Amino acid sequence: MVLGLIVLLSALRADTDAGVSAAQQDGKDAGAAVYSPHRFASRPDLRPPKIGVTKRSQRTAPGHFFFSVRVRKGTPDQYGPMIADERGEPIWFNPRDITFSSNLHAINYLGRPALTWWEGRIFPGYGRGDWIVVDRSYRQIAQIKGGNGQQTDFHDVRFTDRTVLVMNFVTVNRDLSAFGGAPNTNVLDNVVQEIDLRTGKVLFQWSALDHVALSESSRKPPTEPGKPYDFFHANSLDIDQDGHLLIGARRTNSVFKVHRTTGAVIWRLGGRCSTFDGGPGTEFIDLRLGGRCSTFDMGPGTEFIAQHDARRNADGSITIFDNGQRSKGYTRSRGISLRVDTRKREARLLRTYRNPVAKVSRIQGNLQPLAHGGFLAGWGSLPNYTEFDREGRAIYNAALPQGVNSYRVYKMRWSGRPAEQPAIAVRERGQGNLRVYASWNGATGVSSWQVLAGSSRDNLEPVRTEPRRGFETRIDLGTDARYFQVRARSERGRTLATSKVARR
Repeated sequence: MVLGLIVLLSALRADTDAGVSAAQQDGKDAGAAVYSPHRFASRPDLRPPKIGVTKRSQRTAPGHFFFSVRVRKGTPDQYGPMIADERGEPIWFNPRDITFSSNLHAINYLGRPALTWWEGRIFPGYGRGDWIVVDRSYRQIAQIKGGNGQQTDFHDVRFTDRTVLVMNFVTVNRDLSAFGGAPNTNVLDNVVQEIDLRTGKVLFQWSALDHVALSESSRKPPTEPGKPYDFFHANSLDIDQDGHLLIGARRTNSVFKVHRTTGAVIWRLGGRCSTFDGGPGTEFIDLRLGGRCSTFDMGPGTEFIAQHDARRNADGSITIFDNGQRSKGYTRSRGISLRVDTRKREARLLRTYRNPVAKVSRIQGNLQPLAHGGFLAGWGSLPNYTEFDREGRAIYNAALPQGVNSYRVYKMRWSGRPAEQPAIAVRERGQGNLRVYASWNGATGVSSWQVLAGSSRDNLEPVRTEPRRGFETRIDLGTDARYFQVRARSERGRTLATSKVARR
């Protein structure tokens, strides 16, 4: 067990594109406080990071924030899936002491509300594992595996009514000596699969190597034999309005629209070809002038670099999290909204959402549309996240502590009713006074806590009711009772659940 943990932590520390070593952008200028985890008397096993809110408004969209907490090398305590409210208070935390996790968000699973996140082993820039699905009580109801012997990657997933779309990184040995590379190179192919949720059958499979030329990569092939070549690096997956797929590829600085039946590339948005060539798509690329691979004329401000999270929105626009690159003149990362005209083959900039923190997020990040017409930006390897209104004004900003980040940050509605009991702790304060601590990890409907006290376990009576205050509520009492219990109560005063009995 210890050896396995050491191996996993070594992989975590080497994973520059998964956001661990890149968290050396430690947020000193991103509103992030010095690392300090929460400590809860009722749940000493949980130590989620504290969140600092630096800007808040009454005009924000409803919902809770979803993270997959990642920690930098040398940062103590825990990481894992986490939900928090607008005050930065934890709602649910699920520490994964050995298994790495990523991309927590709410979904609809076969007609039921659920949560999903990825967990497994990580390698430099990608992962191999499974997608976990839990119900409103946080009980696991599914484990999504890749098909045809492949393992899923953490970058993205899409659930439909009956299927799931996953992304996999698959090692393929290729001779790249004709393109200036090594003769024995482990090329990382990106494979997208659509899998039937009930049967596990692979309904569709697409390979980047089969449809994208090596010339479209921004990285030249390695000259050292056996060194991995991540030429494509798919990191986002979406279903377009006509049912075909949008696949974002960081290493090509472009977004591909892919036919969901034939696998053919319908169009490319962004990207330029390098001087070496070969593989599928060569004829198509040769028709472009100046080495441009994009199907569209890219208007002012539309070019993007090392991007994440390409999405088609309800209004027809395409949004992209543009990480950027300092050498290309970027001073900060941004989210962009584009109008893409497939008839005129033009891409035009609609709006830009800039990080309030003047820094470039080298890796990770997302731009999520919200109910009020605005967007939420998770700034990736930078610890902060920002909500924008429909005019592009920042109306909310918060940050994880230094050394902590999340691959993506989502804002979503969620109603949780944990299967486990609420937790209670009792601490003496002297002179007959004591403090009762109450919490219920993952519960969203608790409005108040009712304390019961008595001289025996079988003789408990309500003695006080206090409003819920954050993850853990503290209730002070002056009593000679020896036994205590707490009830989680709804806004209407209905008992939702009862803790075990605690003794002073």
